[in-house]
Amino acid sequence: MNKNVIVIGAGVWGLSTAFHLAKEGIKDILVLEKNYIASLQSGHTSGIVRQLYSNETTAKMARLSLEYFKNFKNNVGESLYFNEVGLLAISFEKDQLLDTVKKLESLGIKYEMFDSNSIKKLDRNLKIRDDEIAVFEPEAGYLDPIEVTWAFAKSARNKNVQINEGEKVLSISKKEGKWIVRTTSKEYVANKLIVTAGTETPKLIKDFVDLPVYIIPYPLCYFKRPREFDSLKYIFADFSLNFYVKPEDMNQFVMGALHSQMSYAGTEGFVPDEFFHWSKVDTEIYRRPDYETLKAYIEGLQSRFENLKEIKIVRDLMPYVDITPDWEPIIDEIDEGLFVACGSSGHGFKLAPIIGKVISELIIYGEAKTMNIEPYLLKRFKHK
Repeated sequence: MNKNVIVIGAGVWGLSTAFHLAKEGIKDILVLEKNYIASLQSGHTSGIVRQLYSNETTAKMARLSLEYFKNFKNNVGESLYFNEVGLLAISFEKDQLLDTVKKLESLGIKYEMFDSNSIKKLDRNLKIRDDEIAVFEPEAGYLDPIEVTWAFAKSARNKNVQINEGEKVLSISKKEGKWIVRTTSKEYVANKLIVTAGTETPKLIKDFVDLPVYIIPYPLCYFKRPREFDSLKYIFADFSLNFYVKPEDMNQFVMGALHSQMSYAGTEGFVPDEFFHWSKVDTEIYRRPDYETLKAYIEGLQSRFENLKEIKIVRDLMPYVDITPDWEPIIDEIDEGLFVACGSSGHGFKLAPIIGKVISELIIYGEAKTMNIEPYLLKRFKHK
């Protein structure tokens, strides 16, 4: 069966790409998904949208994506509720955080600074040390990631994009300039192929390139909000203790890990453990956080909020995240007609609108017009 464009992966990146292609008039687009829409990373993300990045290109992409989300109805045709609760980041690396904020303010990103005394104006229960600094990003917030992914899917379908769920890709090959995609159902031939399959991407294209991608499990835990606890109505990123918290609804909040290299800090000298190389991780095996991890989460929270005495765990899970050595995504054409977007490194959801747009531009124009994507090309790893 012949197709013009095939997208592998019906997560938020793949569906954003399919939507943007269709919006620009590209016809005969097929999206293949082995499970269901937003079944893996897109369905497990906490849905945070922030702009606090040391990489100015990523900060710009986050800025553009935030504006896109806020104007989602006009951009995509579907309504979303953006919870603009703000984000408070804390770190003992004062100079690095101040330098990052200074750079980001030049992009028009707003921040407010706090110390151990003034922080009480924002949250009377929060404790930070004298050697720490706090930065509040008022425009940050969160969305329902499944709602966002389905909105892209619905609008793409309205533009005649075909989305096949439950159809697993078995192999990819190339013949006479065309891309052959064999699935559990049939064989397709495509002019252009886009692989946005998250943690499965390196395996799918291993015959063409060995991507420098590592698969790391990230524990998430949902807690019951105590009735008397009126803090954490905002997103909280603790870069000193390396965890984050996001309000899930009026009665819960979710907590996850922050790797030190995922923060505003630089990634110089970071070498991923080969144990986590994509070829050594079986993503079909789902793990759960252990008790010691969840206990550390609770202790970390209680060390910050003096009125948080009792915490009840609601549920937990441990999704996988695909990372690169510099914690930035790979967006590139790795072979003629074969486009790849992977290595989300924990930033994937918040960048999704612009990721999809620049991939569509690469396919249509041969270059990204919305913004410079040089920092995301695969060649940046060749000399390392």
